[in-house]
Amino acid sequence: MSYWYSNFIQTSSIYESGSDYYGIIDEEFSIEEGDLFRFVDKDGGTAGSGSGEFPITFERQVKRVSVIPRDEVTDTRRLTIEFDKDIPARACEDFSNSDPEAAKQIKRFVILKKIKDETNIVLNFEKQPGQTSTGIIFPADLPINLQNKAGNIVKELKSQNLIT
Repeated sequence: MSYWYSNFIQTSSIYESGSDYYGIIDEEFSIEEGDLFRFVDKDGGTAGSGSGEFPITFERQVKRVSVIPRDEVTDTRRLTIEFDKDIPARACEDFSNSDPEAAKQIKRFVILKKIKDETNIVLNFEKQPGQTSTGIIFPADLPINLQNKAGNIVKELKSQNLIT
C-alpha cells in the first residue's frame, strides 16, 4: 500500500490465509482522516483458517496520514497512518500472551470509508439472539403524518412487488 499510495489502487480486502499477500486490486482508494480501520482479534476465529472476528472495540479512526516520499533505508515510499487510539496487541499476527509487547505484525484489517450515499444505511450494533425481524427506519426530520402512514406505504409497495 505504501508504494502505491499517491495513486493507490485497492485489489481486495480479503487476506488470503497461508500467504503474505492480498488479492488483485482494481479500484482506486485513498486513506484519509476520518476513515475507520477495524483490526482482527487474533483470539477470535479458527487458527490457520483466515477467519477472524473484527470487534468494534478493535476499531480505530484515522487521525493523520503522511506519505514519506523516499525512505532512506529501503528506498521506497512509506505511508504512515496515525490513529485516535493505539492498536490492540491482539490485532498482531505475532501476538502471544507471554510477550505482548513484541507483537508488531498486522495483516488482517478492514478499512471503512464514510461516503455520503442516501441509498444505503449502516447499522452498527450487536444483533439480539433469535430470528431477524422487519422494521422501518425513519429519518429524524420525517413529518408525523408520514410516520403514521408508514405501515400502509410498505404494504402498498409490497403488493406492487416493488419491495420484498
